[in-house]
Amino acid sequence: MLINRDFRLLWVGQSVSMIGTRLFDTTLMLWVATGLLAGRSQAPLASAAVPVIATAVTLLVGPAAGVFVDRWDKRRTMIWAESGRAVLIGLFAVAVAVGRDALGTSGSLALIGVAVALNSAGAQFLGPARSALIGDVVPEGDRGRAAGYRQATTAMSVVLGPTIAAPLLIGVGPAWAIAGNALSFAVSAWCIARTRPPVRPAAPGHTRPGISGGLRAFARTPVLRAMLVSLAIALLGAETIAVIDVYFLTENLHAAPQWFGLLSASMGVGVLSGSLLCGRFGARIGHRRVFCGGVVLFGLLMMLYAKQTSLVPGVVIIALYGAAIGAVNTANLPLILGATAREVRGRVFSLFSVTNECAALISMATAGWLAATLPAGLHFEILTVGFGRLDSVFFAAGLLILLAGCHAYRAMRAPRADVADRHEPAVELPTRQ
Repeated sequence: MLINRDFRLLWVGQSVSMIGTRLFDTTLMLWVATGLLAGRSQAPLASAAVPVIATAVTLLVGPAAGVFVDRWDKRRTMIWAESGRAVLIGLFAVAVAVGRDALGTSGSLALIGVAVALNSAGAQFLGPARSALIGDVVPEGDRGRAAGYRQATTAMSVVLGPTIAAPLLIGVGPAWAIAGNALSFAVSAWCIARTRPPVRPAAPGHTRPGISGGLRAFARTPVLRAMLVSLAIALLGAETIAVIDVYFLTENLHAAPQWFGLLSASMGVGVLSGSLLCGRFGARIGHRRVFCGGVVLFGLLMMLYAKQTSLVPGVVIIALYGAAIGAVNTANLPLILGATAREVRGRVFSLFSVTNECAALISMATAGWLAATLPAGLHFEILTVGFGRLDSVFFAAGLLILLAGCHAYRAMRAPRADVADRHEPAVELPTRQ
């Protein structure tokens, strides 16, 4: 079950850590909105600062973190990253519990900003190291399943983290909710420490150092280039849902705001289903086919969703949309591992992360600006099909995603090149005792 012992430990640690991270993020946003700045006009701006700080740290730290991940032992890097985050967030929880009155509102907000930045910085080392280590402990034929389990964990954390955060914050206060996140990092570090991955030889001395080594991997690997460009284009469209779907619910689906939770849950169920199905059957179908077809499908589904006018079909389509996203995200890991030499995997994963963050940030900012700028009564027709202000944004986003899928299909038709393990010995390597 769950492939092998090392992957089971990594998966359990990741599951606990991701739920803790979602708990942490939601707790901070709720604490700012309902506690520190309750009823104040600057509350939304302060709440938005939490993801903005995390994104800024990803852009600043991510590329350099990938370089160090490739140089360092992956297992030790993960242990230090999770242990460091456990200590830092634990100290943050103590500071909130003991000195909240002394800190005041401004001090608490500043402390939140520092905690979010340090937490995000640690994650930049943890994520690429975990993805690269999976390539070491999971056989190539099982990497699709491993990616499916990982993506399913992400979907579960999206549901469980925020669900736990609100009652925990109200029941025991922010300090204990934050301490729960620190504990999750400690559990993750303990799980990682119990793994015994294969001993791998050091990277060849001629490997290009620094960030340029990762860029060179993209330059010479068609699959990586196709994936990077396609995902960036797709995210420019896909993240519009995160910003304006709540307004689309009331304006286009003609439903009350309280049904927004149903839409979110439907997408989560779809992502979970798509991840598990792709993890199980992706290797048989072909991960490239799953990736390209998934991008095309969720572009078409977004275009179809844009033209819905009632809740029930909207819920069904958004669940299928989530399944397509889950399939694409699950196909990513085996494709990247299969197309990347081991000595540059950390840099490649980091560059994917940074590019995706940039695209998502541009998408969310553009969607928010369009929703605020386009007049509420906007109506126009294209080939007898009517469009309003929000469905036109979603339809254009879906068209952009569809183009990304077509680009991926065209660019990835070439025969497979630059297989990851071409620099590694073919013999079985010893494992740590």
